Amino acid sequence: MVKLSQDKILEYLQKGNRATTKDEKGTALEDLINYLFESIPGIKIIGRDKVDHFKSEEIDIGCRNDRHPDGLLDSIFPFCFLIECKNWEEKVGSKEVIVFEKKLIDRCISFGIIVATNGITGDKTDLTSAHQIVADALSRDRRIIVLKREDIEALTDSFQLVELIKQKLCELYIFRTCFS
Repeated sequence: MVKLSQDKILEYLQKGNRATTKDEKGTALEDLINYLFESIPGIKIIGRDKVDHFKSEEIDIGCRNDRHPDGLLDSIFPFCFLIECKNWEEKVGSKEVIVFEKKLIDRCISFGIIVATNGITGDKTDLTSAHQIVADALSRDRRIIVLKREDIEALTDSFQLVELIKQKLCELYIFRTCFS
């Protein structure tokens, strides 16, 4: 277990709040997510803001999972996964979730995380809008979970982050959404 600095988390979040451009906001959130995920034993950040060979898709954060016993050990977690960061004032919509799922499909990756500071559009109970896209991706063997700002603000150590990811994944399987 790695202790996370609440001051550092708050500093990254405030940097995003003070940012005046979309790129600055995105970079602040990516820096925070990089910090958080590097605290998980066995997780290595392989790339940030990388554009594919065809210059058609950009990956915010690409991770390698070495399945450390204190990390994302379960076989459900693939060797590689992607993280999409959206530090927006509004909720992330269906279109953006579809684009993220396509990035997973194009790379034969079964698991991805969208960090949407204000969540995603639609109703979690009725599975409308972006919630429907997350639910439908599951039927195509794509597991997409969503982390919100409030999830991140509550973290104090890497164990909590691992448990949060596992909890969100269980919610996705049981309820077809990761917002219980």
